[in-house]
Amino acid sequence: MKNTDIGIIGGADGPTSIVISSQRLAWYEIAAIALAIIIIAYIVICAIRKNRNR
Repeated sequence: MKNTDIGIIGGADGPTSIVISSQRLAWYEIAAIALAIIIIAYIVICAIRKNRNR
């Protein structure tokens, strides 16, 4: 990730929060993630169908 900031907010007497901020993803990064999810889903569905046919 580019331009990522990490901040830790908290004290000795309260809960600690970790805040991570970054720029939005570019369209090609979103497309790559979506394609990976589709491929993984396809592989899982094919494996399930193959096991049912036995």
